[in-house]
Amino acid sequence: MSKSEAIIRSGYAAAEGGVNDVKTFVSLFTADGVILDVASGTKYRGKDLGRMVDVFATAFPDMHRDIHHIYDTSDRVILGGQLKTRH
Repeated sequence: MSKSEAIIRSGYAAAEGGVNDVKTFVSLFTADGVILDVASGTKYRGKDLGRMVDVFATAFPDMHRDIHHIYDTSDRVILGGQLKTRH
């Protein structure tokens, strides 16, 4: 597992439903790190990265994120996955 993949997996663990460790989640990003919520078109940066965790935790407190694909390039990490609730 690459260093980038390990960081991504740590971020997913911090943002898991029931965990919601916003401080750890945000700390895993570089100063210019961005999350694009494709569904809404919203870009999260800086301290707002934690807002994304809060928004999803409020809407789906038992949410789990599955990672299906990770593409690690020299300056970006792109992943494909699925969000689901644990019922």
